[in-house]
Amino acid sequence: MCAWRISAGLAFLLTISGCTTLGPDFKRPETPDVADWQTRDEALTGEPATQAEWWKVFNDPALDQLIETAHQQNLPLQIAGLRILEARAQLGIARGNQYPQVQQAVGSATANEPPPTR
Repeated sequence: MCAWRISAGLAFLLTISGCTTLGPDFKRPETPDVADWQTRDEALTGEPATQAEWWKVFNDPALDQLIETAHQQNLPLQIAGLRILEARAQLGIARGNQYPQVQQAVGSATANEPPPTR
């Protein structure tokens, strides 16, 4: 019974201590406003195709051949690419099912009329 009172008292003290303020003298620090913090780096503003082939800057045919061989023989990379294409196709199907579907009419407009009697 005594251990229960000690643990309840300790829980009460911890709960009450969470409600106290740490100091009334808190002042928000001054931060300078910098207008040009987001500048454009000319090295990063290239076409995505040129950025994807970054090794071409070295003009090394051996490095080009190694990259090409690695690209052709990297089966997990090819599988990952195919999974991305599959996920995009599934997303297209899911988005297409959100909208009402219209059945395509095949044949003439009088297909629902009964056949003529002889």
